[in-house]
Amino acid sequence: MYDEYDYRDMYSVPTNKFAVASVTCGALSIITINTLYLAIVFGSLAIIFGVLSRNGTRKLAQYAKIGMICGGIAIAGAVAYGIYVYIKLPTMLQDPQYREMLEKIMKSLGMDIDLDKLYNLTDTNNIL
Repeated sequence: MYDEYDYRDMYSVPTNKFAVASVTCGALSIITINTLYLAIVFGSLAIIFGVLSRNGTRKLAQYAKIGMICGGIAIAGAVAYGIYVYIKLPTMLQDPQYREMLEKIMKSLGMDIDLDKLYNLTDTNNIL
């Protein structure tokens, strides 16, 4: 009367755990793109897990492809954002209001960084 065959297995799609990890890390890298380091770490993990999902075959799972694409976009975006901030920050530090706000934030976080030495700023307009 009862078959020993489990019909649920016939319709289930086998999941590749590395592909799921790749798409998860890819999504996390996109979410954390403004934090620079986390985006690079999660993006790198997404690419590594995507490559590992192949399991010796030539074909990548769809989740792995999506994870690798998201990871690559996040790495490129985080690097571009980091370069932009590094280039733009000395100009923004010339504004006294921005500089005061940044110093308050740094003090509240317990950071003691001399931005003048870091960016080789000179006080040409007696602003600093």
